Amino acid sequence: MNNVFVADASAMREGTVGPYGFIMYIGREAADQAKSFIAANGNGGGGGGSNSTCSSFETGVDYLNNDLSSSPSSTAAGCCAICSATAGCKAFTWTDQSGGTCWLKSGKGSTQSKSGAISAVLQTSSTSSCSTIEDNTDYTGADIGNKPSSSVDGCCSICTATTGCGAYTWTNYNGGTCWLKSSKGSGNTKSGAKSAVVSGSSGGGGGSSTSSCSAIEEGVDYTGNDVGSAVSGTAEGCCAICQAKTGCKAYTWTNYNSGTCWLKSGKSGTTSSSSARSAQVSSSSTSTTCSLVNDVDYKGNDLASAPSAPSGTGAGCCDICRATSGCKAFTWTSQSGGTCWLKSAQGTSSPLTGAVSGAI
Repeated sequence: MNNVFVADASAMREGTVGPYGFIMYIGREAADQAKSFIAANGNGGGGGGSNSTCSSFETGVDYLNNDLSSSPSSTAAGCCAICSATAGCKAFTWTDQSGGTCWLKSGKGSTQSKSGAISAVLQTSSTSSCSTIEDNTDYTGADIGNKPSSSVDGCCSICTATTGCGAYTWTNYNGGTCWLKSSKGSGNTKSGAKSAVVSGSSGGGGGSSTSSCSAIEEGVDYTGNDVGSAVSGTAEGCCAICQAKTGCKAYTWTNYNSGTCWLKSGKSGTTSSSSARSAQVSSSSTSTTCSLVNDVDYKGNDLASAPSAPSGTGAGCCDICRATSGCKAFTWTSQSGGTCWLKSAQGTSSPLTGAVSGAI
């Protein structure tokens, strides 16, 4: 037996003596304690490894606000690994919603009592370091994304954990938002804005990223294969943005809305467009293969999902998994035209016709 649970004796009901000896009946409060214990530790004792990188669980406590995203997990112990693998995640609250859900947070923030909730803070051996914050300063352009944070202090760790991020600007938009940048760029005065550069970054991240993209094709538009769009004043800025976007392997830049990167899962077809500028991301890992198995689904351990061409091979998921923090395995299905289900571990396998699974 892996786990031994002992409830608070005060929560137990009185027992009776029957033909088989003394029987103690468990009351509702003790049952709730047992339920929380199992949720925190799992039913096989497998949660211990995750607990070592998170604080002690706070049972019956909900961390309010600072939400980044949510992810399924049958136990609170699983949330620790999921939070560790999620950019900017520093804390979480687990509830039994939908069979178990991790509510991932950029920080602990304020708390409140909530029956059945289990919360913890991620513990890391090193803390991220950023430059002195520049008050009332906005770093313009070079945007690669945004994340919620109630204060500027959370932006440093979020930027550090985000591929391609070298700087950020925080504003109070939507209760607090980190605007993540590939580089510092120019600084403009903006009341209330706060900006900083990640230590170890020269603020010129766009330059080094450009060297890992192909030569820009002038007047060429890569058609189809869209996976998203982002603001950039120049085509050169799209390279770092594409590298930071899961599944992005190419892009087309146009002057739409003063400059937009149209991010692509691949090049495929092209067409002439006078103002368009296009390029492909070059990386040594592009040709790296994964071990693939057909008609197999890897169950559980889900991190995220990403679109992938309906090739029926799952090969595109390999690069996407390698580019995703914490991803160790995946299952491809034809859902929504082709989807990679990214996993923190291979886990158990089950038959699923048409699915393709792999591990890196």
